[in-house]
This record gives sequence, structure tokens and C-alpha cells, in this order.
Amino acid sequence: LRMLANYLNIPFYIQDSTSLSESGYVGDDVENAILGAFRASGGNLLATHYAIIVFDEFDKLSRKSENASITRDVGGEGVQQSLLKLVEGAIVNVPPNGGRKHPEQECIQIDTSNILFFGIGAFDGIERIIEKRLNRKAKIGFNSFNNVQTQEDKDEDLLSQVTTEDLKRYGFIPELIGRFPLITHVKPLTEGELYQILTEPKNSIVKQYQKLFWIDNVDLSFEDDALRLIASEAAKKKTGARSLRGVLDKTLAELMFDYGGYHKKKTKLKITKDM
Repeated sequence: LRMLANYLNIPFYIQDSTSLSESGYVGDDVENAILGAFRASGGNLLATHYAIIVFDEFDKLSRKSENASITRDVGGEGVQQSLLKLVEGAIVNVPPNGGRKHPEQECIQIDTSNILFFGIGAFDGIERIIEKRLNRKAKIGFNSFNNVQTQEDKDEDLLSQVTTEDLKRYGFIPELIGRFPLITHVKPLTEGELYQILTEPKNSIVKQYQKLFWIDNVDLSFEDDALRLIASEAAKKKTGARSLRGVLDKTLAELMFDYGGYHKKKTKLKITKDM
């Protein structure tokens, strides 16, 4: 999404949903996301009207049960209610310096009708809701999940059938779900894709480590089998591309201490599969 925004030359802002609260309570108001996009545009009001805003950790806004809460849920359902007009399109008054709005403060008016909103998150446990709806556990025969199918394949098959009804059972109010017309899921990265992330980008993490060693006049290189093993170990952690840094850190931490300090003579260091 960030690359798309850069290509289209429009503002892009990621809002952490866990810090949001219903208006009037401690925490960030939902309008802060609009303010973030306004600042990302460098104060360009026209560009802000066509921004891309991503609500990260969106699943954390779900209420704890499917039934409406009898107590005030200011960080979950309350935020969902606050998002209704924002996502649908409304004229929002945003304080230019952030913080709480007060009557004597000058606010910037921003129309959210053409802003593209995304809600992303892990939605942990939604597979069980989908499985219950499909009644997969009760099925037997050729259509049932068998031992040949891995857990990842099972989850992938279930997530591909997610509906608005599943999100409602997960804890989202129907009015908000209806304002997000497209619901989809992202496949987990495979070993091959993690290997590509290691090797192909111009600022890949491998090249970053090579730069760090280059500062000490050490020529760092990797065997192809070593890179593929790193990708394989990262895939087992199931945390996406973030896990690549953890595996590399574990591999190179001691070597960085051993080879730390500037070497007058060029030193070569090759990382092998055994290492």
C-alpha cells in the first residue's frame, strides 16, 4: 500500500487501532488518523482528500462477545461507532496541532468521502468461527479435512471463505462491516518468497549486514544453501518477513563481535549452511 501511495503521489498513513478510544475518553480520537494523513501530505489539504489510511491491528477493535455490551466499551465497540461516519464519508473537523478539540479552537475541515480506508489485522481465531459455520468438524468422507492436508492448508482453505457474518461473530458491528465492501485475506509467505526477500531488494537485510561488515573492512558473503536455510528457519516462525532479521541476528551476532573493529587488510567471511 505504501508503494502504491508513493507511485500515485498521495499521502499514506498507518493508524494503530489499539491506541484509539471513543471520543471524550483517554486515548486518541478516530480523527487523529485524518490528522496523520494531513501531516503526511506536508499540510496539503487537497492531497489529504485523496489519501490512503490504514487502520493497523483492526481486529483489536472487536467486542468480546457477539451480543451488544451493556457496559461502555470505549476502546472496542465505541471506536467502531466513531468510525461509521468517518469511513462512509463526512466533513471532519481536525485540530491542526492534535489533541482534544475545544470550542474556541480553529479546526481544519477535511472531507473523507474520497479517502481510501483499509482495516488490517491478524484476526486470530476467526478460522474457528468459519469452521463452525461450515460445520466442517461434523463432516466425513472426501470433503473432510484429512491428515494429508497440513494445518496451513486447512487455515488457508477456511480463510478463503470468510464472510461478513464471520466478522460479525468475531465482534464487529454490522454497520461498520458494510462500509468495507471488499473483505479478503493474505496468504502467508512461503520459503521461496522469503528467499526472494533476502536476495532481490536493493536494500535487503543481507545487503544491510554486508554494509555493516564492510565498515570494518570485512567482505561478507553467503552460500546459496545458507540463504535458503535461513528462509526455511524464518518460515517456521510464521511471523512473515520480520522473522528473517531474528534468524540472521542469531547467525551473525557472535561473528560481529569476533570481526568487530577495523581491519587494515581486507578480510573475507563466507556464511555456509553448516554455520
